[in-house]
Amino acid sequence: MQFIKSDQYGFYETTVGIDIGSRAAKGALVHKGRLYLSSAYTGVNMQTTAEEVLHDLLLQAEIEPRDISYLVGTGYGRVALSFSGFPVKMQTEIFCHALGAHVLNPEVRTVIDIGGQDSKVITVNADGEVTDFVMNDKCAAGTGRFLEKAAEMLSLPLEALGQVSLQSAKLLNISNQCSVFAESELISMLARGEYVADIAAGIHRAVTKRVLSLSRRLDPKQQIMFTGGVSQNIGMRKALEDVLQCRLAESEINPYYAGAIGGAALALRYLKQEKSLKKQLILASVKSDFQDLHHKIEQKLHSYIDGGENRKKIGYLCTYTPMELMHAADVSYIRLFQAGTAEEIAGGEQITRSFYCDFIKSILGAFREKDPLYLSLDGVYNFYTCDCTKRLSEAILNYFKDADTFVLPRKRHNPDSYQFLADELHFFAQTLEGLTGTRIDPRRLRESIRLYNRIRTILKNISGLRKQNPPLLSGGEFYDLMRGYFYLEPEQYLSICQDFWKQRQSRSVPNVDSGHNGSRIFLSGGLQSDGDMRLIDLLENELNARIVAEDHCTGLRAICYETDETAEPYAALAKAYMDKAPCARMQPLEDSLDFSVELAKEYNAEAVVFAYVKFCPCYGQIKNEFVKRFQKAGFPVLDIGLDYSRNDYGQLRTRLETFINMINGPER
Repeated sequence: MQFIKSDQYGFYETTVGIDIGSRAAKGALVHKGRLYLSSAYTGVNMQTTAEEVLHDLLLQAEIEPRDISYLVGTGYGRVALSFSGFPVKMQTEIFCHALGAHVLNPEVRTVIDIGGQDSKVITVNADGEVTDFVMNDKCAAGTGRFLEKAAEMLSLPLEALGQVSLQSAKLLNISNQCSVFAESELISMLARGEYVADIAAGIHRAVTKRVLSLSRRLDPKQQIMFTGGVSQNIGMRKALEDVLQCRLAESEINPYYAGAIGGAALALRYLKQEKSLKKQLILASVKSDFQDLHHKIEQKLHSYIDGGENRKKIGYLCTYTPMELMHAADVSYIRLFQAGTAEEIAGGEQITRSFYCDFIKSILGAFREKDPLYLSLDGVYNFYTCDCTKRLSEAILNYFKDADTFVLPRKRHNPDSYQFLADELHFFAQTLEGLTGTRIDPRRLRESIRLYNRIRTILKNISGLRKQNPPLLSGGEFYDLMRGYFYLEPEQYLSICQDFWKQRQSRSVPNVDSGHNGSRIFLSGGLQSDGDMRLIDLLENELNARIVAEDHCTGLRAICYETDETAEPYAALAKAYMDKAPCARMQPLEDSLDFSVELAKEYNAEAVVFAYVKFCPCYGQIKNEFVKRFQKAGFPVLDIGLDYSRNDYGQLRTRLETFINMINGPER
């Protein structure tokens, strides 16, 4: 038992923080100004481990579970925790470690948390609130797991690795950032006869450099605290101090427990500031049912597979491929933008290269794995924006189906670009005419232009419902509606949109002051693939945020333009598509940046999540330009590189939850 300063936090209630890490569980209980601490190795059943830690804390404090006012769970295993009999809330370890470090030493401005599965660098302000964070959650390098493997290879107990490293007299550099290749490097060092102490010191230094590479903004002049399970390793502490060339912050209480102590401090805040969640009632009152829309989409896709669709069936990849021309040619068309399964992605990688994005590999994999929908297509056509989609079309042509790629000029506001694209549109029309055997009637093309203008207008009106506070439409609902834009026949889809618009206009929303209607998030970056709803589900269904607008090509970017209905059709289409809301591939990039920032302002967004598929040559390479422009405009930004794996749910949730709490403060 230890006394804890209660002047700032007023620990007059009994609160508990339980930090379930991948290797150890830590607990902190504050009762009448006294702090009780406990820890245990994390077992197979994390709930059982948490209950053991809590039981020990209660025994130390000589109180019963009914005396607990509030409990906060945090850490790697928090999602597995469940308690009854007192209020409970889960919070990310980022916020708990930040606040815990602040409780232990209010002068701390940076927290380095190295755990068994990940590592984080967190910056905090004078109130212990998170102002920024970066984390390594995909690679074992820079984590306790790497130290554990190294100890095994050196035939040392993990607990002895740090102490042994202090005996080093020679600086060995382990150059490989990847833990797998670093293991090979250790084997080579042992074979050369290098001393174990020197290798151990080199290991700690390598982990330190990996962790510190996460953030270039560390200021050694400010107080830095080392927390997490690895903070017990004296060799890691020395390596951090050597590389940073400063002394790490001290505290009377072991910072190993910072996460649990921060949880107990947050529990007190939640207890004092708990609010009713009336927002959920408001959203429930306007929730839409899209089952009929989903059914119609499934019907169309099945008509491709079972032969019910008698017209020529084509797939297209990019929204720069003119839907008006395909409609006028009387072909049936769908956009190919489905997120692939693990098997399809692996299959696609057999044809292309590993550094292509999962979107490209998903489509190729679907063909390779003989997806019946893809096999039913008579051709695949694309006006390409990035080199990867060009290579994709070429691979489809070489191995699977008739495919053709048309060139989209990059330079906007250029007379030559307009003329070039008009010529390409003529070539595309000739290709469609060759496929169907029927000439495209100019009058039907004009009708198609008018039809899609009407569709885009009503979609923009529907999206505008999200400008209100609270928004009358969720981001998930708008995404559902946009799926129909890429799959359904336009006449059928226009009728659905018109019915939805009338229905939504007739609804009223209760004028309830809930105090907070959810963070207004602007979703920026690359496309949102069909079937990959992780971002939307996490933000809206689990974190009570609202996606009020998006600039990607499966959202508003796809519909923010209008075609001149009076001009010559091909020239009008060329101008409309060159002038539409631009992809990041188009030049000048400033146009794309301006569009995104102005859209975020128009929809009254509070913060931006910039998401892109890893290895994306358009949005991955220029993400920093978007981030800087949003930040300059006053928006907090979280950038996330994604793949289509389903195994990173926990890490993705941690990033998003921490970001949302940064915007709101963890109590809101």
